Amino acid sequence: MLSNGAAHYGTAELLRRFTDVAFWRGQIETLPESLALLIVLLSAGLRRETRAWAAVILLLTLPALLYPFNPRLLGLAVALALCLTAVWASRDGWLRPLTWLGLAGGSLAAAAMLALMGSVGIVQAEGRDGAALGPLLKPYLTQAGPIAADQRAWLALRRDFPERDFLHALPSWSPPQVSVFEPSACVTRTSA
Repeated sequence: MLSNGAAHYGTAELLRRFTDVAFWRGQIETLPESLALLIVLLSAGLRRETRAWAAVILLLTLPALLYPFNPRLLGLAVALALCLTAVWASRDGWLRPLTWLGLAGGSLAAAAMLALMGSVGIVQAEGRDGAALGPLLKPYLTQAGPIAADQRAWLALRRDFPERDFLHALPSWSPPQVSVFEPSACVTRTSA
């Protein structure tokens, strides 16, 4: 277990691949938040009265710097950066209009994302129902042996074919830590 964790979780992926365009192409949805966090962190570090905020924000970003990159690791740091931005927006000075613009833009983007996720969830509710997948695939899964399934089909097929063994099929671009979740399964890498 310790070697598994050492092999997959102490990777410093964000530090190693910070300038890698292919890495950010896969993380494109996190780019605005990451850039905003970096700008707030740099702004706070340059101002004497907010250097303590910058230190705490930097401390809270350490997990994202040490472990395989996951946007959830930046949640606390982004929340603290938003609090600092709100403090700046409440004070007079040259930062006030910029922070109001940033907070308004972020609020609009968050509202749009919430509306998009909600509408997609409603529209795709039937398509995401795993109960429909098993009966559709049953005629094609007649031969004995394990079934190779991707992450989306995994739970539905497990329920409909409990007697079968499963291989977790991963796309070639998936990060190596994905295989940690099913260490007993043979990982088959397929091209996307």
